Amino acid sequence: MRASSQAALDAATERWEASLREAGARGRELGSQLFEVADTLTGSGSLRRALTDPARPGEDKAQLVTALFGGKVADEVVDLVAGMVRSRWSQDDDLGHALEDLALISVLASAQEAGRLLEVEEQLFRVERLLAADR
Repeated sequence: MRASSQAALDAATERWEASLREAGARGRELGSQLFEVADTLTGSGSLRRALTDPARPGEDKAQLVTALFGGKVADEVVDLVAGMVRSRWSQDDDLGHALEDLALISVLASAQEAGRLLEVEEQLFRVERLLAADR
């Protein structure tokens, strides 16, 4: 990611980590919803461009997020994405990648909250070994 996208991701991560602490065990659910939003952006180039267009006012982009995702995902997710689209992104696909990063953080935070982070680490290690052995 280039500088402006990285700065936007850093700011979003800082805000999101505070929300995750409050969410507790709901982190996995929120992470799943973030993955769904990222998938939606991946599947629609026109939506991705509309949400990252630097010429479009941030508030207009935030309203679009609220109209599209409000009531379909948790309010925390809508607020996060609305805040993210107000930021400047170097490339339109950086927003989707950033959402995937935050979704992963959410799922891992939930595993840690449930005391299952080591189990997840073991599972990831096994999958990595399986993929490496069967190229």
